[in-house]
Amino acid sequence: MTKKESKLKQSFYNQVSKEINRWINQKFPKERKVKVEGIRGPSSRFSNDDLIEIALEVKKSLRGEKINYHMLETITGIGRQTWVRRVKKELNQINEPIIEGREWGLEENIEHINISFLIEKYGHDRKKLTNQLYYLEETIISYYKEIKRLKKENDLLLKYREENQQLLKDLAITREEKEIYQSQYYELFVSSWYPGLRKKNIRDDLIKLDSNLEKNTNIKTFEPFFTASQKDEITSGAVGEKRNGKDLVDNIKSEFADLFND
Repeated sequence: MTKKESKLKQSFYNQVSKEINRWINQKFPKERKVKVEGIRGPSSRFSNDDLIEIALEVKKSLRGEKINYHMLETITGIGRQTWVRRVKKELNQINEPIIEGREWGLEENIEHINISFLIEKYGHDRKKLTNQLYYLEETIISYYKEIKRLKKENDLLLKYREENQQLLKDLAITREEKEIYQSQYYELFVSSWYPGLRKKNIRDDLIKLDSNLEKNTNIKTFEPFFTASQKDEITSGAVGEKRNGKDLVDNIKSEFADLFND
């Protein structure tokens, strides 16, 4: 158990303790005195039946968690020796029913209240038995709410998973289309300037516009793309006519002088 989990659990125990002590003080006033059967000495605030009822209330408040003497002392303020000496057998019976978790694919066992013990103890008193069994009704309702919440979360997860898978498919298609359009654009751009290079799937010496979009689309500073030496010749559209890079740049500037003089 992590420190955070331990802190949350202790906070839960503290809250249960407050509620249990409030309930005890209302049901068993401090000035109350009863004779304890089978025990000599002064009267006590609680009879053995009272202790059993308190123990059941604690177990219900702890959502069926197994209870022990130390826990009962901490939550109720009633000394552990009182529990050991007076209702040890009954506490063992209360803790008896455990559903094997592995039978349900769980790592931990499922602890709950012993229904047989409740019927044996309160079967003659319908009102008390009904009050004790209300815990099972509340438990079923709480489990139903939890199942409903988890189902809603699961449905949302399935929906998001399907949407995510569709988006991934759309992204793959978009990337493929982008590659096709980009390739077509490069080929169209080059072939429009150099008719002699109109060949399929040209990849060498292409201008990569997207490497620096602002710089590479500025028509006033495009000389760096044509740095061919006097020996490096470029074939123009005219049959057999060859021009080097510098001549081509000068020719473009001369033909479109208005664009470069602004």
